Amino acid sequence: MDIKTIWVYGVGGVGGFIGGKIARFLQKELRKDVKLYFIARGEHLREIQKKGLILNMGDEKRLQCVPTSATDDISELPSPDMCFLCVKSYDLDAVCNALNRHIKPETIIIPLLNGVDIYERVRIVLTSGIVLPACIYVGTHIEKPGIVTQKGGEGKILIGKDPKYPDLYPQEALQFLKEAAISFQWFEDAMPAIWEKYLFIAGFGLVSAASGKTLGQIMEDAESKSLLPGLWRKSFLFQNKNVLRSLKTL
Repeated sequence: MDIKTIWVYGVGGVGGFIGGKIARFLQKELRKDVKLYFIARGEHLREIQKKGLILNMGDEKRLQCVPTSATDDISELPSPDMCFLCVKSYDLDAVCNALNRHIKPETIIIPLLNGVDIYERVRIVLTSGIVLPACIYVGTHIEKPGIVTQKGGEGKILIGKDPKYPDLYPQEALQFLKEAAISFQWFEDAMPAIWEKYLFIAGFGLVSAASGKTLGQIMEDAESKSLLPGLWRKSFLFQNKNVLRSLKTL
């Protein structure tokens, strides 16, 4: 299946980063054959509709990223070949219910929310589509309506097979990510990598809450940083040998 219609559902920090990079790729390569749709809301949506999304990527790199269209009403959009789910966890069920009426059996869905149960939550609701378990390492936020800023992380997606379709390899979707210069790593089973990220952010979240420091400040402070291995080791998830092996490389 060729990737001709792409939705980015939720254009916050993560969605703005992914959608912005795809938009710039399509603009640069004059790929008018591929349509990119942003689903957003509020003042953020209105700013994107007026002048596109501004993506700040550090080193004074400021990109203006213009999708085919931006809307808060998916009923007006063509069914996607690929859909990035980048909404907040509390919106996930409602968004999946809405998607059920618009996706095709072959639609590739890539959820990029934090959490180890995201695939299961999506699959409980979605009766169609191909859902690829995934996570992303990137530090981004909405700086103000219409502007998303990347502060850290390379933006690498860790992605794997849909357990419902273990023999399916999404060649066209992965090829598109490669062409759009979106970094990714493919796994036969992405769950150990997703658990690894969960432990990673959970540890940092606890230290950040206790110290009031950002991730960058924690990494620069020896005392704060030294707390992380203990938090990881005390987790019962450390019984998973695949996760343990991965964490040793951090």
